[in-house]
Amino acid sequence: MDVEYYVSVFKLDSLEDEWVDAVWENEFITVDELSQDFYGNENIDQRIVDFRKELGAFTGGGSNDTSDTQKLWDSLGPQVKKLLPFIYYFIRQGIREDSDVECKTTSVKASGLYFVLLSIPGSSAYKVFRRLLFESALEPFKLSSLLRDESSAKGKRRNNEETFEDDTDNTLFYGQKLGLATALNDSLRDLLTLLKCFSLKDKADTFETTVQTIATLTVVDSRSTHINSADSEARNNYAPGSLDKALYCLTKNAYVALQTLAKGRLQDGNVPCVELVLDNILPALAWGGDGTARERTTIRNNMKVFVREIIFPSAKEEGHFDSTISTLVRHLCAAAVRMTIDIRRLVASTILELMSDMPCIDPVLDWIILFSRSERNNHRLMSMEVLGQMLLKSGTMKQLEDALPKIIEALAARFRDISPTVCGRALNALSECCSLPSALEVIKRLFDREVSQAQDPDESTPLTEGEVLITELFERMADIRAGVRRYALQVLTSLIPACPISYRKPILLLLRHHCLDPSSMVRKIALLSLTSLICMTLPEPEDSDDIKTCIEELEESWLRGVLPQICDRDIKVKEKALEYAWNVLILGKDGGNTPNANWHLIHRLEVLRLLPFLSEACSAWAKEKKNLGKDLWHCISSNLEGQHQYPAWVLMSTITEHSTIPDAPYIMNYYMGSAFVEDGTSFDEATNILVMRVLGKVSVDLSLENSKQLESHLLDRVSEFMIPPSLLRPSIDALYLISRHAYRGTLEDSDCHLFTPMWGASVIQSCEQYILSALNTRGGLSSRRLGAYGRSAHRHQPGEIPAKDQEEEMLIKRLLTMADVALVCPGVVKNSTIAAIQCILFPPPNARAGKRLRPPSPQLCSIAVVVLGKLCLQDARLAARIVPSLGSLLQRPPLTHPPPSDPAWASLRNNIMCALSDMCRSFAQLVDPLLPKMSACLHASDTTLRENALVLLVQLLQEDYLKVRRGALLFDLLTALNDPEISVSQLASYYLGRCLSHSQPSIMYQNILPALFHYNSYEGHEIYKVYTVDSSGRNIENVFHGSNEEEQMEERRNIFRFMLQHITDDQRQKIIGKICREVLGGVVEGAISLDCAEGCQLLADGLWMLTTEEIRPSGLKGNEDEMEEGEMAAEAALAEEAGASSETIAAAAEIPSETPGRKKKNQFPGMQKEMLDVLLPIAVSLMQRLESLQSPLLTHLMNFLVLTIKEYKIDVLELASGDQKLTDDLARNVKSFESKKN
Repeated sequence: MDVEYYVSVFKLDSLEDEWVDAVWENEFITVDELSQDFYGNENIDQRIVDFRKELGAFTGGGSNDTSDTQKLWDSLGPQVKKLLPFIYYFIRQGIREDSDVECKTTSVKASGLYFVLLSIPGSSAYKVFRRLLFESALEPFKLSSLLRDESSAKGKRRNNEETFEDDTDNTLFYGQKLGLATALNDSLRDLLTLLKCFSLKDKADTFETTVQTIATLTVVDSRSTHINSADSEARNNYAPGSLDKALYCLTKNAYVALQTLAKGRLQDGNVPCVELVLDNILPALAWGGDGTARERTTIRNNMKVFVREIIFPSAKEEGHFDSTISTLVRHLCAAAVRMTIDIRRLVASTILELMSDMPCIDPVLDWIILFSRSERNNHRLMSMEVLGQMLLKSGTMKQLEDALPKIIEALAARFRDISPTVCGRALNALSECCSLPSALEVIKRLFDREVSQAQDPDESTPLTEGEVLITELFERMADIRAGVRRYALQVLTSLIPACPISYRKPILLLLRHHCLDPSSMVRKIALLSLTSLICMTLPEPEDSDDIKTCIEELEESWLRGVLPQICDRDIKVKEKALEYAWNVLILGKDGGNTPNANWHLIHRLEVLRLLPFLSEACSAWAKEKKNLGKDLWHCISSNLEGQHQYPAWVLMSTITEHSTIPDAPYIMNYYMGSAFVEDGTSFDEATNILVMRVLGKVSVDLSLENSKQLESHLLDRVSEFMIPPSLLRPSIDALYLISRHAYRGTLEDSDCHLFTPMWGASVIQSCEQYILSALNTRGGLSSRRLGAYGRSAHRHQPGEIPAKDQEEEMLIKRLLTMADVALVCPGVVKNSTIAAIQCILFPPPNARAGKRLRPPSPQLCSIAVVVLGKLCLQDARLAARIVPSLGSLLQRPPLTHPPPSDPAWASLRNNIMCALSDMCRSFAQLVDPLLPKMSACLHASDTTLRENALVLLVQLLQEDYLKVRRGALLFDLLTALNDPEISVSQLASYYLGRCLSHSQPSIMYQNILPALFHYNSYEGHEIYKVYTVDSSGRNIENVFHGSNEEEQMEERRNIFRFMLQHITDDQRQKIIGKICREVLGGVVEGAISLDCAEGCQLLADGLWMLTTEEIRPSGLKGNEDEMEEGEMAAEAALAEEAGASSETIAAAAEIPSETPGRKKKNQFPGMQKEMLDVLLPIAVSLMQRLESLQSPLLTHLMNFLVLTIKEYKIDVLELASGDQKLTDDLARNVKSFESKKN
């Protein structure tokens, strides 16, 4: 080999000794510039390639003749001192940012020359290896990032044409990229040759730098999915001009280099080399590095194949496989903790694939469970991802199936995590796995296995692990964080198939309750959960009674939970409720696109009195589908007879209110031919009511001839009083609509609503004659108690005795007929008739003189209320006389016998409520003074009366006919929260929490202190006198439903808790001050006496409110709310979780109530100072007084003081520092209390 030639070409003799010495003295850290024309006229890069090729013959892969090698070093050795600075100079020139592509390519070739020089045996004698020079020679490999632009350009096709793609400095032409890729590949092959004969294991830093550099080359080709990592031979067999093949070979050679480096151990620390290799390929292995989603997937899959097929077998051969995979799992978890949720899931999936190669996963699983107890939030969150993936993969991995109990236990331990994201992920992971049969079997076995230690030593029957799990989930459903409630709800829904039947009803009630959750997200999940349960549950004839009962409870929960959300304020929740109602009620449980109505559910819907929600749904469907009646006609008409005829008519009646049907004559022919016969009805009463309603709605689509025929038939039956009382109203309404349609040719369109039928006056006159005659001879009327007709008569009540007295029955028919006809013929009824009807309810004082007349029956009184109510709608003067009188009847019946508490009078009060609510829409000023008496019906003993009263009042309030102000109405609505009937309490909660609090945000704040005095019946304070509550009608029933003092106290506090939940943080601070001044201060000043039971109850409730969780502003509840907001935003935006926030999170295992180092954010400093100035002196004075009285309330006061001092520690010290006596009293009493408590 002619070394002199290359010395001449490289101008080594021309290099100044000072320049060369400076490079060596600086240890190849810096190099001075040479003049521009020093190598300007030489084709230096080609000369470097030629020199490298000739030197290659002397490397480990070339000649083995030591004499030739010695001759080479004899001639080359003296030039090493100048050759190495020469190589280093060109390496540095190419890695500068402002260098052109030719310099970059030359830099890569110079690196290859240095690797070849190191590979020649004997290089160590001439000190060719220099650590910094070697690491500098690795830097040109980073130029591979310039090649990825072309390979990762979306939708761009490589070609051999050199075209400009961008005018940026870093953009290379196709040919330039091909030349750079070729140079990189050659240099990498030279490095591979070096690694086979030159060990780096005694140079730990250099070894790690080499691994890091080569790892970056494994992602150059992000398109090839078939890189054969098992082939350990270096590749350079790409076709000339093929960039794709060049990149493939570069990536392939990088894998070969990593395989070579992974063998053996480092001399420093005896660390396996494979661990360093795995550390540096973590990003590619975990999430695929950068690039598009497809490219990241390709890189990740290639890296997984490399690890499983190359690294793991090598680790097994060397005997450290278990430690290698355990270390890899730990490093993967640590690398992903600060990444987005998508990356965490990818890493968790990768960990599961790697664990599938392990014969025993216990060590890794134990570490992951230990990782889930870390103090750092993002560590626990990452462990939840891995455990969740384990549950999902448990059906395909035998090792995981055996470890399911341990995994489920680890997830359940995080249900109480202080971080809502961690808690939610644990709940979500458990809910996702509950669809797996293996997981359900494990959960079922939990209900047969008792806990190791009973949680309550007084508990006679120890709990099972399944019961503990269900109890924990129920507690999570009461969590203040919406995300936690959402996932807990999903878990409970998934666990229903695995739970014993006794647990299913409480779960269903909880799902139904959370359909009214304040969070729209939770409401949507509750709707989905109930709908999914009802769709997969089909009753079978052979089902046991318990299963049938459970299915009935599910159906009721769905109807009461999902249907009311059709009226939800949130448009998305409303859309979901409409969608689920359509799928379940109209399409049926079978699904499909053809309507196949669920008649059983529709029938139950009517029984539960939820038809208004079905009507609202039909209204929305009619707007959306346009031809609703036509779409459902075939489904309904085919079931108008048979076992489903009643629910079919229910649906038909509801649809005709909002849409037309295609065959109206069919309804008329059906009615004329089947509905009625000469002697009576062929259907039951309820079905006939529906038929008449449908007939009136479809009359507009009948021909004129059919309309007159139908009018004649109905008029004959009305005039002859052949229609039962319950059918009168729908029959007369239908007759009116048919008559208006029959005479539509004589009316202008604008006069249709003023139409007065000609037959009205004659029917009313006939009724009046009979009524006056019958009422003048009422001495023979029976006083037998009968069921009420009118509005409440449409629903039969158990035990109702049908009327047998023909005279009274005929009188009732004529009274109702006259009232209904008077609605369409106003001003026809005579005043004498009205006066006679009034005498039924309000007999004159001298009416009984000389005669022994029996008192009117409750049935007749109820009917009289209905008739007067309808007549008042037509006459304002009559309403002004009647309305106050009707209000008095809410407190007492017309006569003293039977007593007011008798259930027979419930229908009378119910009809009065209906009449007053109707008149409120026309004469609100007349009804407004009666509001206290109307709201008093919310405390009635009759469930139907309470429910109807609440529905009517809420309707009027929603329509703005009534206003909620301070006083009886609000307090009575609040007491409905404790109603034993769940439908009443839920409606009250919905209106007060989601409607009233939205329209009047300060209503709860303004009335919480008056409520405290009102519900404790403490009248001797100015607050009670200012907020005067009319107690009219409240001596009839007890306000509370509890039978003892403890139950009544719990009802009161349930009301206070509800009010506190619906006020702002600012208002909570003010309420604390008000309670301290008015209640605690009132006791100190003597304004509130503790000598009476009411005063003690008032103080006890006041102290309870001061210590309850609901009154604490969010700024004093720790960092949970801030954490939830930050973490939920991070989850939504896939943002990186900040490490600083996780430092404030308490340890996952056994979280203490006060974690050291957690600083609470003071959101209301000024307000706290003002409040404490008032609070502490009052509290100390009250403490001294309670001590002197030896009152048991002292314990409640000390609870409040200890909590206050902990919450406002800094402020208390500042305040107490100026008052030594106050400081001493506080310190002494608090210390004494805590010592007794401990």
